[in-house]
Amino acid sequence: MGYQIRYDETRGKQRHFTARLGIGLLVLGLLASCLWPRWADHLRQVVFPGDTAVTAAAMEELSQDLKTGVPLPQAWRQFCQSILGNEDFH
Repeated sequence: MGYQIRYDETRGKQRHFTARLGIGLLVLGLLASCLWPRWADHLRQVVFPGDTAVTAAAMEELSQDLKTGVPLPQAWRQFCQSILGNEDFH
């Protein structure tokens, strides 16, 4: 009697696509901020709406978390919760 184990490869492909999309958006944002500062301010308001002081504090906390070795997914989740008003999301 024989059997085969087949793993679903779509999960790895989805993560790869998500990572590439995130990197692409980051590069686009950096280019926009360098080339069109006024447009970059508008984009920043769309991506991070609300109080800029809260966003700056959350970014500082994200930076400190990453420097101290907190895993990126956990640090990013905490960052997003800070921005969105501590809503619980998964």
